[in-house]
Amino acid sequence: MSHVIGENSTKRDRAIRFGRELDRAMRARDVGRRTVAAALGASQTSIMYWRTGRMLPRLETARKLAAALD
Repeated sequence: MSHVIGENSTKRDRAIRFGRELDRAMRARDVGRRTVAAALGASQTSIMYWRTGRMLPRLETARKLAAALD
């Protein structure tokens, strides 16, 4: 469901930007990790890793995430 981002990965900056946007969207909608995880069928840990830039979701999961957060 996710791609792990290494410390020296070229995707690290993208993962951090994605995490900031995800965090902003979740706060703006007052939605928690548990709610998002349930909507996606993902773990709360995955949501936390996405928000902190440690992982990026796969494209299909990112689309579900966008739909869940409208």
